[in-house]
Amino acid sequence: MDGSGNPRDEPALRTGPTLARKRPSVTCQPMDIFNLNSLLAQLLLALGAALVIGNLYALIQNRRGIKPKNMDGDLRRGRAWWLITVGMVITVWAGASLLTL
Repeated sequence: MDGSGNPRDEPALRTGPTLARKRPSVTCQPMDIFNLNSLLAQLLLALGAALVIGNLYALIQNRRGIKPKNMDGDLRRGRAWWLITVGMVITVWAGASLLTL
């Protein structure tokens, strides 16, 4: 301004993208920290293996004549063999699921 009071005498303000900084586009991809896709299969594999190993151990101990302390009753062999069979099915299924992931 030269003192005349005319606003048109002032220098024009810059408008537009001349000073704008461009930010890189960042996309957030969800991370699977605990690998939840295979966690269920791993848990089922552990459950099936525990069923097989635990019931086989009970059958072997019963054959040797060793009984758990403070326990009454006999081992139900049919139930033990059923749980071994179920454990094998679960183990094979979970193992196949892990291999195909």
